[in-house]
Amino acid sequence: MTGIRRIVTAHDDQGRSIVQFDDGGTNRLDSQSFPGLVMHELWATAEMPARPAGGVDRALRRIRIEPERHGTVFRVIELPPDDMSAAVDHRAADAEFGLSAQSERARIERHRTMHRTLTLDYLVVLSGEMWMLLDDSEVLLTPGTCVIQQATAHGFSNRSNDYCVFAAVLIEARP
Repeated sequence: MTGIRRIVTAHDDQGRSIVQFDDGGTNRLDSQSFPGLVMHELWATAEMPARPAGGVDRALRRIRIEPERHGTVFRVIELPPDDMSAAVDHRAADAEFGLSAQSERARIERHRTMHRTLTLDYLVVLSGEMWMLLDDSEVLLTPGTCVIQQATAHGFSNRSNDYCVFAAVLIEARP
């Protein structure tokens, strides 16, 4: 995907608002274990309440699914069609995406992307479509669809021929 533009604001030495970063996002993961999956890490925090980062680019961290303890993550994900990612190596994906011990894998019989994290997730579909899978149901997500995912087992199936692009904010949640 091209066309991601990330603008991060800050304050100058006189306390006036400025644009600190205006770029395409500097941290991108082209997954080795999940063919075709791309994650653009745009920002992350590691405390609650969050503090402004000064001159630090907080997106420059190892990309992993979950935020840091007491943290958040903002990213854009490019999900390939299912037939492009049929050969996912789940153990390698778990390691590549840094799924923690508290993350429960729920994909055994439902779908290869099923997982559960201790996060509250806000998702917005930007382009394409995908099915959100839950334990016993599924719902079609199309552009403009917003999802609030509350630490439930879930997965995504892209049954189309095109990528589905969505933005996600993940916030650490309590068990």
